Amino acid sequence: MSEPLGPRLEVEVEHEADPPRVVLVGEVDLSAADRLRVLLLDVVDRHPRSGLAVDLSGLQFMDSSGLGILISCSKRVGGAGPVRLVRPAPMVIRLLEVSGCAHLFDIVER
Repeated sequence: MSEPLGPRLEVEVEHEADPPRVVLVGEVDLSAADRLRVLLLDVVDRHPRSGLAVDLSGLQFMDSSGLGILISCSKRVGGAGPVRLVRPAPMVIRLLEVSGCAHLFDIVER
């Protein structure tokens, strides 16, 4: 079941998946950033040895606040497993490339 985290963002968390999977639909911007950061870091903390999969296929927009959240997750996960970005939109891939952060993530395009 998905829950709204902001006026334009819905999130669904699948704790039973391995690694846990978070599906984002809508827009990640400053209006949802704080709540999304808390939610994602909570998922990482609940599964300290699993890594994290974030399905970005439903995103229409993500700004630098979203990028900062993903980087925080990558740092928190550390060596426990990768942060997988599943089916990111071309604009997300471009944001990762321009920022020089693409190497921090496993990008899964299927």
